[in-house]
Amino acid sequence: MGISGFLPLLKPIEQKVHIKEYAGKKVAIDGNVWLHRGAFACARELALGQETNVYIQYFLRHIKMLLHFNVEPVVVFDGAALPIKQVTHAARQKKRQAALEDGFAALRMGKTQLANESFQRSIHITPQMINKVKKALEQTHVKYIQAPFEADAQLTYLCRQGKVAAVVTEDSDLLVFGCPTVLLKMDGQGNATQILHDDLTKVKDDFIDFTKWDSAKIRHMCILSGCDYLPSLPGVGLRYAYNLLHTSRSLDKVFTVLQVRGKMKRCMNYKSEFYRANQAFLYQYVYDPDREQMLRLTDPTNDKDQPLDLSFLGHLSKTNDTLDAKPIRPTVSTHLATLPSSTTSPSSPLPIPPPTAQKRKRGLCAIDPNRPSLPNTFLPNTKKPQRPTTSLLDKLCSGKENIPVSLCLLFMLLSHAHSFVAMVNSPP
Repeated sequence: MGISGFLPLLKPIEQKVHIKEYAGKKVAIDGNVWLHRGAFACARELALGQETNVYIQYFLRHIKMLLHFNVEPVVVFDGAALPIKQVTHAARQKKRQAALEDGFAALRMGKTQLANESFQRSIHITPQMINKVKKALEQTHVKYIQAPFEADAQLTYLCRQGKVAAVVTEDSDLLVFGCPTVLLKMDGQGNATQILHDDLTKVKDDFIDFTKWDSAKIRHMCILSGCDYLPSLPGVGLRYAYNLLHTSRSLDKVFTVLQVRGKMKRCMNYKSEFYRANQAFLYQYVYDPDREQMLRLTDPTNDKDQPLDLSFLGHLSKTNDTLDAKPIRPTVSTHLATLPSSTTSPSSPLPIPPPTAQKRKRGLCAIDPNRPSLPNTFLPNTKKPQRPTTSLLDKLCSGKENIPVSLCLLFMLLSHAHSFVAMVNSPP
């Protein structure tokens, strides 16, 4: 996302600002950027399909920070995918899928940190995630707009028309689109880096000099170096593109040089693809919330290079002059509304949710005192059966022993003799 190497060139015109400088004004937010940031903290849960609201908490915490400084946020979400970016989207989806598989493999091997890093690379913002954030914004009475297609063009339009004073994003593409004021690298306390589009032509160092350039030439340089709408030619980076444009009087001369140097061998239609990418920065559909209608970011009628078919930028449906991907109209905003009490403060860390159940001690099983006990009849008899005792006299007289009868009678008399003596000696 963004033009590789472009932002470092703009350090001379960077300004450190705080969001409180925009108190009493509207500021547009690149909603997908904040969603992606928030998803980093719960990438594993998202990858495993587990329910989580961490990314929503992150979003609302930053919204609360803006409201705290009396700044009215207007959140813009991406809409439908541009046809011109089909190849880019497919390549990114392939990388995300590979990262997801790497994460699962690392998780199976017990490499938790490696798995989490892979899951973070696999993050994909889904419509379901966007809808959940929208519901949270509605509860806080914060405006949001779903762009017809890309949020970058919509954000640029809002800022150009003065509907917002600045745009909060992480995407350098907005400067290529021509967004007047961009706030980058905003932290949770409201500190940010501000870059003004009008200051681009003030950039000058030992290698780069934009002082004699216009915004169109800077845009052409970024496209040549590679962007979302057109990959760069082999060996063509930002400085190479700058030198080409610096030494050439026209784009036709640039294409001639590229062809002579053999840079266009693998892409013979590069010239036409370049103009399509240029028009993607200029003529995307946007939504005007005041007029409630779709229009182009820039009027294409004066472009001599405009093709008859702009379907690579999406198209209008045949009825009612609306887009196939119609944006949601902004909600009524009360920018000083109080956020729910569950929302954390701007500087506090994300809360750790309490455990859903107590862990059972390993090797021990707690007995429920309220559990009814089983009746004794259900309990097995664990006592060993006792053998019946037999007296010696019984053995002798049972007939099982081989003993004479006279001897048995003698034993009987002796066994009862003590009873007879006791009876005789007893007093009458």
